[in-house]
Amino acid sequence: MSLDAAVCYAAALRHDARLDGCIFAGVVTTGVYCRPICRVRPPRRENVRWFPSAAAAEVAGFRPCRRCRPETAPPPAGGSPLVSRVLRVLGAGGDVPARVGVPAAELDRVLRAEVGASLADVAHTRRVHFAKRLVAETPLALRDVAIAAGFGGVRELGRAVQRTFGRSPTMLRRARRTPDGVLRLAYRPPLDAGAILDFLRLRAIPGVEAVDATSYRRTIEVDGVAGAIELRPAPRAPHVELVVHGLPSLATVERARRIFDLDADPQAIARILGRRAGRVPGAWDPFELSVRAVLGQQVTVRAATTLAGRLVAAFGRPASGLGAALSHLFPRAADLADADLGRIGLPRARAATIRALAAAVASGQLFLDGGDDLEHAIAALCAVPGIGEWTAHYIAMRGLGHTDALPAGDLGVRRALGNGGSLPSIAAVARAAEAWRPWRAYAVMQLWTSPRERRIGR
Repeated sequence: MSLDAAVCYAAALRHDARLDGCIFAGVVTTGVYCRPICRVRPPRRENVRWFPSAAAAEVAGFRPCRRCRPETAPPPAGGSPLVSRVLRVLGAGGDVPARVGVPAAELDRVLRAEVGASLADVAHTRRVHFAKRLVAETPLALRDVAIAAGFGGVRELGRAVQRTFGRSPTMLRRARRTPDGVLRLAYRPPLDAGAILDFLRLRAIPGVEAVDATSYRRTIEVDGVAGAIELRPAPRAPHVELVVHGLPSLATVERARRIFDLDADPQAIARILGRRAGRVPGAWDPFELSVRAVLGQQVTVRAATTLAGRLVAAFGRPASGLGAALSHLFPRAADLADADLGRIGLPRARAATIRALAAAVASGQLFLDGGDDLEHAIAALCAVPGIGEWTAHYIAMRGLGHTDALPAGDLGVRRALGNGGSLPSIAAVARAAEAWRPWRAYAVMQLWTSPRERRIGR
C-alpha cells in the first residue's frame, strides 16, 4: 500500500481521528511508532516512516508507543474484499487459506501489498496486542491471559510481549492503573450509537438479548463455554466499552466489534454515499442472524421477534446467573436440525427452511464465517430450500460482513427509490445501486432506518 508522506504527516499534525488505525508513524530516532492521534511532540518529517498497519511497523523493527497505545487502535480500514474476508476468518479463528480459497503464498503477497505484513505477522500482532490489553485492563492471571490470547503458556506470552513492547507482562502489570475489567473498543468516528441501539432493540431476541438506550447485552457461547457480554457506547469518546462475563478471548472481542460495525471506515463510505452514511448493525452469531432472517420472512419485526422468543424458550439452553432478561443461549445448529418447529406456531415451509439451514451448518456443508466472496456466499445460502435472494443478501450484509450486499427486491428499498411514485423493478434498483458500490449494504441500511421504513419485517 502506497502512503503519501505529506498527507500522512499533515494528518498526524492535526491528530486526525478519521485515520486512526489506517496509518502509523515510525520515528527512526526513537524506534517507536505512533497513531496519528498521538499527542507527543511531533518528530521532524524526515525522521518519520509511514506504515499502513501496526503489524507492518513492528515487522520494520518499531516498538509501540506507550502513550497512544497502538494496540488499542481500530483495525486497518478499507482494502480489497479479499483482505476483508481474510481478517474476518482470522478473527473467527478459522483456517484462512482454506476458507478464502487462496494459497498461503498468494495471501502473503496480497497482505504485504495492502497492510505491509504477512498473514503470520498480522495474526501474531493481533494476539500479542490483545494479550497486552488483557494485562493492562483486566485483573486476569497471566496464565489466563496466555490462554485467552492463544499462547502456549506464560513463558511464550512473556517472550512475545517482551519482544513487542520492550517490557515483560509483570512490568506492564506493575505500571498499570487499577484495572476495571472493561475493554475499550476503538472506532473511527462518527458513530450514531443511538440509531444502532434503536435498530437492535426492535429486533432483540427475548431471553438472549437485552437492549436499552445506553447498552446492548446478550448471552454468548465461545468454545462451549457460556457467558455474556455487555456493550456500552461511551458518550464522549470514540470507543465502545465491552464487559465480558467469563474469560475474554480475541474471538469474543472480534465478534463483539461486529455488532456495532466498529471496523467501518465512515470517511470512505461517505465519499460514495454522502454525509448521512451510517453503519450496518452486525450480529454476534451469523447462524442466529440467519435463523432470525428466516423467521422474519413476510412478517413484521414484532412478529418475527415473538417467534424468535418462542424458538429460544423451546429449544435454547438455560443460562444461569445472568439475570432474568438473559435467560437462554440461542440454540446451536445441531439443536434445530431435527427440531419440531411447528409447535411454536411456525408455518411448515419456514420450519423446513430453518431445519435445512441448521442441518447444512451443523454438517459443515455451509460456512457462515464470512470467508466466501459475496457471489459464492449468496449462492451457498440460496442453495438452502426456502432461502431466496432477499434473505441471502440480508444475511450477507448483517451476518457475514459483506459491504456490497444488496437485497434489491426489498420493498422498503424500492419504495424509497420510487419516491412516492410507482415501485421501480428489481432490475431498476440494481442499476441505480451501481453508484453505491462497494457500499451498497450501507445505502440499504440508510433507506431502512428512515422513519417510514424502520418497522418493516427484517
